[in-house]
Amino acid sequence: MVGSNEITRKLWQIVQNENSTIKEKTNALSTLMQSYNSRLQTLTAAPESYMNIKKSLSEIEMQRLVDSEPFLKAQDQQRKLFPKSYFNFK
Repeated sequence: MVGSNEITRKLWQIVQNENSTIKEKTNALSTLMQSYNSRLQTLTAAPESYMNIKKSLSEIEMQRLVDSEPFLKAQDQQRKLFPKSYFNFK
């Protein structure tokens, strides 16, 4: 965010500079709009990202538990060798 803030400050300097051309000001404003949209997406996606991280950590912890318990590990291996669809004879 610090780098983004610095870029934003420089772009506003271009927009407010009397010696900047219309094209430079327009490009700076366009870049500012993209930057603000990107920040908004990052901020609004944060809770979802947090939940994905939490879910991944939960899955890692579950895998550690399975790996540390011989009975659970055997069940997991059996499930991988013989999936449920394997036993659906008709």
